[in-house]
Amino acid sequence: SSNRVKLELFDVSDIAAPASLGSILIGEEGQYSWSEAQYDRHAFSYLVDAQNGVDRFAVPAQLSGETAEGGYFNEESLYLFEVRGKNQPASASLFKQGRILASPKPEDYGYGYRHRSVIHDDAVFFISGDYVWSALWQDPENRSGPQ
Repeated sequence: SSNRVKLELFDVSDIAAPASLGSILIGEEGQYSWSEAQYDRHAFSYLVDAQNGVDRFAVPAQLSGETAEGGYFNEESLYLFEVRGKNQPASASLFKQGRILASPKPEDYGYGYRHRSVIHDDAVFFISGDYVWSALWQDPENRSGPQ
């Protein structure tokens, strides 16, 4: 079995009976993912009402597993999500916007770095150790960095 990061949205308008509105897993079956946000709230960024009632948030996660060729991969990314329809709590939903991959990695890049992010309007910055990658919210795969 694999361990993966799970994000789940709940309608808590009736706090005595919270209702799940859906969840998203990071990674595919057979892969392993974990997030620093599981034990450090500073790794999680949230921007309320970023655009027309849509909230934006970012969660760093490491993803690892076997490649199709039998090798091994280990990636660090900042995953971007939106909470849509929050003004109607019973029909609110999670939407996966994409991710900023921490690549290419500098030669002296090490593991165990702290991860932070900043969401400023449509710009997103992913800080991993001494390095920063940046992208636009609408196009996170088209990143620049590291700087």
